[in-house]
Amino acid sequence: MAKLTYLQLTNRVLSLIDDGELSSGVSSAANNSKAKIISNFINQAQNKLFTDEDWYSLYATRTFATVADTTEYAIPSDFGRNINLINTTSNWLLQEDFIRSIDASDPDADTTGAPRWYTIQADNYRLYPIPDGAYTIRERYWKIPTTLSADGDQSDLPIECENAIIWYTVAKMKRYLGIFNEVDRYELDFEKELLNAKRKNTKRINQMLQFQTSTLDTRFPLHPPTVTTIFT
Repeated sequence: MAKLTYLQLTNRVLSLIDDGELSSGVSSAANNSKAKIISNFINQAQNKLFTDEDWYSLYATRTFATVADTTEYAIPSDFGRNINLINTTSNWLLQEDFIRSIDASDPDADTTGAPRWYTIQADNYRLYPIPDGAYTIRERYWKIPTTLSADGDQSDLPIECENAIIWYTVAKMKRYLGIFNEVDRYELDFEKELLNAKRKNTKRINQMLQFQTSTLDTRFPLHPPTVTTIFT
């Protein structure tokens, strides 16, 4: 079963509020039209669902190379939440720590070596020690869903979220139209669909991320830092 497009999601909501459907043109709809308001609520629903859960379809990974004497590296433009960083060159799982801890441990910012710790500083990763050469860093993170804009756009959220997006938007439209006696009903529908989507998501996440330590140790013996903080 294919995901619904932006236009199809908008039309589903239009039909549920007893309004005429669009043949095309969500992005060009008049700002004060119901279709335009609905399309904005759909993107609002995406953002709400993103803040509620780590959805399996938003999993992302990339690698980047360090440069000698460079400690900061830009996070991805679609970055939402971090999972982990791995120094694959040294076979180290990097530990996250506090900026203050790094500063206290290396106030002169002159300690170099293979990166073992990191912190997020503004829009950058700050690695510690400062890389003394080229190391490959593998990053895993949850990305932010792309804002829907064109008629044919499909949500980055999993298909299990579509009903929750629809009911959230209908509830918002009922409130916007002043039909307050129906708002509670659709908000309840939203909560039920969200709970159902989260249950299915949990199963997928477990399949993606869980592992048996003995298997991992045999095939890829990652070594975490021997201490949990670099503060001294």
